[in-house]
Amino acid sequence: MQIPKTLTSNAILLSSATLLLGAGGGWLFDYWRMPLAWLVGPLIVTTAAALVGAPLKGSLRLRNIMIPILGVMLGSAFTPVALAGFGGWVPSLSALIVFIVVVVV
Repeated sequence: MQIPKTLTSNAILLSSATLLLGAGGGWLFDYWRMPLAWLVGPLIVTTAAALVGAPLKGSLRLRNIMIPILGVMLGSAFTPVALAGFGGWVPSLSALIVFIVVVVV
């Protein structure tokens, strides 16, 4: 039986290293008590690593498992107290929409 290319020891090693790097970013941001630490921490740390040339590898299977988990984490961050301040977000969200339109177009 031939082992699929995606399960080679190098791919497993790179995926494991990427997961550890992301977990370290999540832990660090959680330690700093940042909002959405386990989402933003790994995002920033792995992006910074990729920008300096680190060989990162993700897993499509693991990604598909984690998307609903991240959705629950994001949804749980929006409490009634947070949503009560939505009116104050209108100026910044409007500016964000304009920025996105300018950048994309």
